[in-house]
Amino acid sequence: MTAISQPDRLRGWRFDWMRIFVDERARRIGLTVQEPTGTARRRWPVIIGVPFADGELERGAPVRLVTDSGEHLPVQTLCLATWDRALRFVRWLLVDFQIELEAGQTRRLWLEPGAAADAAATAITVETLPSGLKIDTGPMQAEFRRDSADFWASWRIAKSGGWRELLRRTPGPHLYMTDQRGTFYDSCTAAPAPAISVEDSGPLRVSVCVRGFHSSDDGRRFCPYILRVHFFAGRSDLRLHHTFIFDQDPERTELSAVGMRFPLDVGGEPVAAFGGAAAQGKALTDGFGQILHLSDLEYRVEKEGLPPITGENARGWAALRGEAGGVLASLRHPWQEHPKGIAVSPDQIEIEVWPPDCGRPLQFSTPYKEEAIFFNGTRDEAEFRRLVQARPTAPLNLKSLRAESLEDLLWVEEMVDRYAPGRPASYNDTGTSNGFGAAKTTEFWLRASANPVADEEAEAWADAVQGPLIAVVDPAHACATGAMRLMASRDERRFPEAERALDGLFDRVVAEPRRVLRTYGMMDYGDLMCSHSGSPGPMWEYAKGRPDVAQRMRHCARSYNNEANDQLNALWGFFVHSGCRDHYLAAEAYGRHMADVDIIHAGDSAGVIHYHNAHHWTGVPSPSHTPIAGLMLQYYLTGDRRILEVCRQCADWALARQEPCGIFSNRTGVLVREYTTPLANLLEFYQATWEERYGELARRSLTWLLRAMPEPGCFPVSIYTAGDRGDEAVVEQHG
Repeated sequence: MTAISQPDRLRGWRFDWMRIFVDERARRIGLTVQEPTGTARRRWPVIIGVPFADGELERGAPVRLVTDSGEHLPVQTLCLATWDRALRFVRWLLVDFQIELEAGQTRRLWLEPGAAADAAATAITVETLPSGLKIDTGPMQAEFRRDSADFWASWRIAKSGGWRELLRRTPGPHLYMTDQRGTFYDSCTAAPAPAISVEDSGPLRVSVCVRGFHSSDDGRRFCPYILRVHFFAGRSDLRLHHTFIFDQDPERTELSAVGMRFPLDVGGEPVAAFGGAAAQGKALTDGFGQILHLSDLEYRVEKEGLPPITGENARGWAALRGEAGGVLASLRHPWQEHPKGIAVSPDQIEIEVWPPDCGRPLQFSTPYKEEAIFFNGTRDEAEFRRLVQARPTAPLNLKSLRAESLEDLLWVEEMVDRYAPGRPASYNDTGTSNGFGAAKTTEFWLRASANPVADEEAEAWADAVQGPLIAVVDPAHACATGAMRLMASRDERRFPEAERALDGLFDRVVAEPRRVLRTYGMMDYGDLMCSHSGSPGPMWEYAKGRPDVAQRMRHCARSYNNEANDQLNALWGFFVHSGCRDHYLAAEAYGRHMADVDIIHAGDSAGVIHYHNAHHWTGVPSPSHTPIAGLMLQYYLTGDRRILEVCRQCADWALARQEPCGIFSNRTGVLVREYTTPLANLLEFYQATWEERYGELARRSLTWLLRAMPEPGCFPVSIYTAGDRGDEAVVEQHG
């Protein structure tokens, strides 16, 4: 008889238990879709990641989607991860579908594994051309060329039994940047031809990824870009993700404009129209205008020769329409990620990721140019004054004053106001790094039309863009699959106090600070307050109900996060546990912010996050604070390819840092987490891809760590690789 180890026994027990669960209860997986904006949806696209238990669904097996009334909806599926390297059973399945919903309606759907789905009435086709690609959604066609920097060759709309070209021929749609000196860079003039690939392809959705560089007229490369264009079957909508990476010297280069231009031909008598509460969606009858989102409380619609129209909040859309058709454009999160704009002229729509008219440049430097003053917990006013006067330009590390009560905090604030007003100061950690390698992804939608679109229809479409449809997998199923390790679904009957406490925790930590402090802006939106900060808690409780709360919290409000305990994983855990839309949106925003703004994407530190600090970028690159489990969960739930490529960057950073003996190298990183977080990332990414280069490094590194531990289950305080080959260990174990 072959002996079976205890772990193998447990694994088999879990598998058998799951098999019973699947056979008896999970042949139909419940999904719920709710229309959140009061806008009717017609064939509106939905994308959701669905987890499966080990052994439940074989890779490549069919699934179908059935409504509660028995209607079959066409689906597109993609296996995102399997349970083991045999690649047999699906762990995460990305499901695309389109749905009809009335305003405010909630519909119940059922995903049925093993049953073939109906074919889509209108399916996307992708044709490989001699020099590029052609995508046909039915009512719309687009062509991309691979051999030219002017990569977008054609955009056509079906009209009267034929096709109407919407683009002016040369140049086509292109990205651009302008620096603070007025030097202009674009993607179409002197840049190299970009790399173009099809990332997702199926009957309902196709996504094309374009990777290239901005370039000056004389050929100087400047800031890489990634443009993802999503096409949907039977629709003339495009969803675009515009990503740029800042790879310049932050102390020498600022950006005065970032965006993308769409040169258009809509026929004679072009008209510009804009959304907004004050504008009421009415057309401006000349062919030029602009909508600017200057803050979360201010937008402005301008037209040459007329007084500006202003308001507090707008839907972020603009339109250009003429006798031959029209194009609608809508930014997602226009006021949350301000400044943002859309400019319209008689022959162009311009998406202003950073509008030139917003009144300030986009900077990647920080106010922290020198090491901060540390106060060593003093409560002596004369000592405080002496320290700040000795270094009159240095920032202040208020965390070092160790304020633990409201009385302490008020004394600190009084000292700052009296002796160092206007100085950069923070209750968080302080450093002098900058934003080299930061990125930003902006989502916007375009809609082509063979006929001019009425303002009311444009308003409804923009509402739908702002409020995406989210399909919620039944939490009981999602948690029981084990795809996210141990997780429990919401149960108010058995655990009412715990559920109330969790609701309160989310509101207190995520929703309330953002709502009260208005934590918005292009590089801020989505981030959380940092629990590592010196004393935001007492100050927050004191100040949050006051009218001057933002001023009172000026040294706490930007207590930037990037915690080592992976709060993004916790936020997605909230969503999986509850199925709550607010939890989904908070996690999505935080993940996008963390992936782009906080993680470095250029240079030797590409794939590492900045340590939590007084500013997003002042902290040093910190391997221990770069966990990717939450980001990977975001990829599994959303299918967002940008998130996956950032996770690969993080895993590749560890892959590139091996000792000669073939384990992850940590010669200087203090605390064991500097070793274990990169190791955990390798394990996480290996399980996503089953690429052996990640698995082998993870196995060797884990074996070394286990052999070097003082005793089983007891981590040392710090552990360093040492010796000529790196296979020796220096272990520090204090306390």
